[in-house]
Amino acid sequence: MQDIHDIEPPILIGMDPIFLQILMGLAVLLVLAGLGMLLFFYLKRRKQNKMSVNTLFLPPPLPPDQAALKALDALADTLATDPRHYYFGISAILKTFMGKVFDMGAPEMTTQEVVASLSGLDLDRNLTARTRDFFHFAAMVKYAGIIPDSPRIYKDHDLVREFIYSTAGEMHDSQYGEPDLVTGIKTEIDMATENTMGRKNMMVHSTGSKDPSSYIIKGQ
Repeated sequence: MQDIHDIEPPILIGMDPIFLQILMGLAVLLVLAGLGMLLFFYLKRRKQNKMSVNTLFLPPPLPPDQAALKALDALADTLATDPRHYYFGISAILKTFMGKVFDMGAPEMTTQEVVASLSGLDLDRNLTARTRDFFHFAAMVKYAGIIPDSPRIYKDHDLVREFIYSTAGEMHDSQYGEPDLVTGIKTEIDMATENTMGRKNMMVHSTGSKDPSSYIIKGQ
């Protein structure tokens, strides 16, 4: 009798099932990655559109002179109560104004750098000298512990206002040649000056007071 041999196992034809599973897994990953990218770009575009819509309703930025005067008025509350904080603020306001008007990096400059740059700004010599003195004195108040008296504080307050007014006026004159239209403030300055002088005279005649605080009126 001949020996009986076992039947040979069937021969697989086609792709290996494991390979098919790998391909299916990769396909699922590609689909998920594509959906993720679509979602990312959709959310990004939606955010940009939302920002654009919100920008349409934002008020236009204030001109540099008006922004500086507004910041100066907001700082006036610390003028007498915290002189050191006041000098930090007022010097920063003036440097920011200079940076915007003269297109220079004044806010990041040191006191010596700002003082050195004043000579190249084509300003009135007297105003330049007084502004240079202001920055030197402000640095001593901020870093050397010097305590300024009231007359000096009010004097510097007036100086910064004068610098803003005169600089804005000169820039507008050079561009348009109409000195009374400087962002709508130059005529107001003259009127405010007359009103302030009138109040000063009334205060001097009525009380005889020479308190420096009477020479500074917020918003004038």
